[in-house]
Amino acid sequence: PMPRSAPTKADVEKVAEMLAAAEKPLVIVGGTYRGDPLAEKLVAFAEALELPITTVNRRPHLYPNDHKNYAGCLGIRVPAPLIGAMREADLILTLGARMTDSMSQGYTFPRAPIPDQPLIHVYPDPEEIGRVWHPTAAVACEPLELVEALLERRDLAMPKKAGRGDWTSRLVSIERGLKEYEHRSSNDGVVFGAVVHEIGKHLKRNAVVTTDAGNFGTWAHRYLGFFPEGEFIGALSGAMGGGVPFVVAAGMRDPNRQLIGFVGDGGFLMTGNELATALQYGVPVKIFVSNNGSYGTIRMHQELRFPGRETSTALRNPNFAKMGEAFGALGLRIENDADVAPMVKQAMEHDGPVLVEVMTSLAYMTAWKTLDDLANDAAARKAK
Repeated sequence: PMPRSAPTKADVEKVAEMLAAAEKPLVIVGGTYRGDPLAEKLVAFAEALELPITTVNRRPHLYPNDHKNYAGCLGIRVPAPLIGAMREADLILTLGARMTDSMSQGYTFPRAPIPDQPLIHVYPDPEEIGRVWHPTAAVACEPLELVEALLERRDLAMPKKAGRGDWTSRLVSIERGLKEYEHRSSNDGVVFGAVVHEIGKHLKRNAVVTTDAGNFGTWAHRYLGFFPEGEFIGALSGAMGGGVPFVVAAGMRDPNRQLIGFVGDGGFLMTGNELATALQYGVPVKIFVSNNGSYGTIRMHQELRFPGRETSTALRNPNFAKMGEAFGALGLRIENDADVAPMVKQAMEHDGPVLVEVMTSLAYMTAWKTLDDLANDAAARKAK
């Protein structure tokens, strides 16, 4: 069994004191805080103290996304309305988060090395605390141990600050507003968000969802709900090629859950051959390939930094649906908006492996920015 470290009495007193004094606290939950029992305690903690809960990059399932205290995921490039509001926080409590550049929006929130607001860093490994950020309170323990200790004494030591409920409700409202579905059409292919939204209608709370690296993954974060009963798997490093192996491996562990894998055309060309493993072992994966004919994330950075100078990102792709059939899976191809609902339904109800190729719009590159938006951002930055 793994050893579990607990906070000292002084640690608990310090954190309780700082929480009691804060009017706009923000809790960031990281990868060492996982599992249903932990989530239950965290929900009780959030409700008791009216705390807004956020999760770190690639870990949206650590807190139920439909809960009244869920304030979103601190992933790569959080939308401006939400991150702008979060920056007003007067205290940051990180529970089990190692803290990285992506979570911190490029080391700006919390600002490194000296944060703009008091920071409580709770992490089991003392070597990690203080390595980049200078916390106000450093607590080297299992996050669950601290949460349980605080819950035991909350009524005595942590009265709720006036205005905290309004602060939490405001963040939650912004998060939910950003996730409201808005149908978009494009003349260069299907907007991938339409497919993701349709998948959400069939998704179970305990589903396993995986994504490869790529901008297509932003649609999953925007339109799908994640829960502690399930799991979201994606590479924190942003490395390409993991999408298909991730979902196949997850299915080999538990083939009785829904297994949804998102991958781009470039990522599938790297490791899509692992579909053979799914067929070999009878793993009923549902793989959705976003085919926009481009290394989309690289194209995005080119548009931002060198507008009008795209190079080496266009792809010459095969017919991925037929590739799926060649492996022995059900192969489907979504070519227009009318295909979305029936083909997603067919894929989700099929009892074996499925590969769905989506002829995706390149113009609607991410869930938040189009190519035109990126060009406008680049022009505005140049004008400054």
